[in-house]
Amino acid sequence: MFTEYFREYAEKIPSGPSSEALSKLAKEHSIYLIGGSIPELNEDESCVYNTCTIWNPLGELLGRHRKVHLFDIDIPGK
Repeated sequence: MFTEYFREYAEKIPSGPSSEALSKLAKEHSIYLIGGSIPELNEDESCVYNTCTIWNPLGELLGRHRKVHLFDIDIPGK
């Protein structure tokens, strides 16, 4: 599973490189932009989330959705 790399590539939102790129694109094209999945590192760096972001045409972060699971689970027989 790829979740072993989440912490290694996690970044803070909205200051990380993915956020900066999404913000710039939304502003350049004057569009609303939904971007994710981004492995997000919380402020105290204790948790990593699988996050989707929403940007407005000014390049401002409107919101984020931290998904419930970082991975799919395998349930035998299902």
